Amino acid sequence: WGSQAFFDAFQSRYLNTRERKLGRYAEMACFFSGEWASRPKPYDDWLRDVVNRDEWYPGEESGDRLVPVQPLVLHGELHLSACVLNKRRSRELVHALLLAEDKQGAVSELGSIEYLAVKFRLGEEQGLWGELWDAVETLKASELSGVIEFVRRNMRDLTTWLHSPEALRLSSRTGYGKTLKLALQEPLASPLFRSARLLTSASPSLRDLVSDSTVNSTATSGAAAEATSTSPPPIEPSTLE
Repeated sequence: WGSQAFFDAFQSRYLNTRERKLGRYAEMACFFSGEWASRPKPYDDWLRDVVNRDEWYPGEESGDRLVPVQPLVLHGELHLSACVLNKRRSRELVHALLLAEDKQGAVSELGSIEYLAVKFRLGEEQGLWGELWDAVETLKASELSGVIEFVRRNMRDLTTWLHSPEALRLSSRTGYGKTLKLALQEPLASPLFRSARLLTSASPSLRDLVSDSTVNSTATSGAAAEATSTSPPPIEPSTLE
C-alpha cells in the first residue's frame, strides 16, 4: 500500500464502481467478524457450477471455507493483564464496515464494551475516536452520541486504567476489573449496563439496541456509559508503585 501506482491500479480494477467497492469491503468485514467461522457458507453461482461437477461434489450447495474465528480476545480474559488481543480485527473490522456503509454493523461494534476496552488496551484510543466520528459523519450514526460522550469524558481515566499491566492488577484488587468482567459476562446485573439503559431511555433507536435481547453483544452504544455512582476513580501514578 506504500506504492501509489499499485494503489491506483487496485482501485481502478477492483473498486471502480460504488457497487463493487461496497461489496469488496462487505466481504472484508464478513471475514474479520468471523461470520462464517465453523459453519457452511453457501456457494455463489460461479463456485456452485465448479463444485457441482460430476467428478467432484454434485448437488452440494455450501461448504466449510475454514474461515478463522475472530474473537476480540484470542487468549485469556480482557479484565486481566495477561491476555492476547486480536489486533487485526480491532484495526480492520470497523474500517471495513465504514467503507461498506454498514451502519448497523459499525454501531454494533463501536458500541460494545469489549471493543472499547480492547482499543484502549492496545493504546488506540485516538483511532477509536476517529472511528466514532467517521461513523457519525459518514453513516449518520447518531446512536453513537452516548459512546462519544462517554469516551470524551473518560479518556484520561480509561487510558490510565487499561494501558498498563500494573493498573490492571490493581483493578483486580480494587474491583474495577470485576466491574468490567460483570459488564462483559452478566450485563443485566451490571451497573454499567443498567446505567446505559437510563442514558438511552430518551432515544427509541438506542433503547432498542440496549435491550434485554442484546445481552450477548453487551449493550450497543449506551452500554459503554458508566453509572456516576459506580465510576472508578482515576488511578494516580503514585498508587501503582
